[in-house]
Amino acid sequence: MFLPFFLNVEAQDSISFQSKDTLRTDISDTVTVKYHSPTRAALLSAVFPGMGQIYNRKYWKLPLVYGGLGTLGYLVVHYNKLYQQYHDAYVQYYKYGNTEILYTLPKFNMSYSISRQLEFYKKTYRRYRDMDILLFCGVYMLNIIDATVDGYLLNYDISDKLSMHVEPALVNGSLACNPSLGLKLSFDFR
Repeated sequence: MFLPFFLNVEAQDSISFQSKDTLRTDISDTVTVKYHSPTRAALLSAVFPGMGQIYNRKYWKLPLVYGGLGTLGYLVVHYNKLYQQYHDAYVQYYKYGNTEILYTLPKFNMSYSISRQLEFYKKTYRRYRDMDILLFCGVYMLNIIDATVDGYLLNYDISDKLSMHVEPALVNGSLACNPSLGLKLSFDFR
């Protein structure tokens, strides 16, 4: 039901009657498993974020990818707009002595030092913008890494043949005469 993309099953059944009492059946099944490429998942996520998760059939991760990238993209645009406003006001104030533009700025108080406020808000919004750009790049890279790791783990064999056991054991040390209590960790590969 969930593997039609990765699994082609072809079956050929034939039944022939030789006599009234005997029934002869020939059943030959062919199962071909398509290889899932982690490289393809990484490339799909690099070209279009979220496509690697779709290729890996991890649809529940799409809102996380698009939510993170969308939110950070919005914040980059928002803080860049505020930075540009304060940068333009800074240039207008120091180059031309224009104070009219200061009344249009958000969070600006004319009763405080104009030069300090312009410098403070300009640096603050530039720092916020740059930090959000770095976070955006981090979420984008995390999207690619996640698609690659999921691509590798889709082909990973998790069966009863692989097991790990932890149990208490007595450990005989070479320096101590008395055995001590410890943990025994054993892996079984059948």
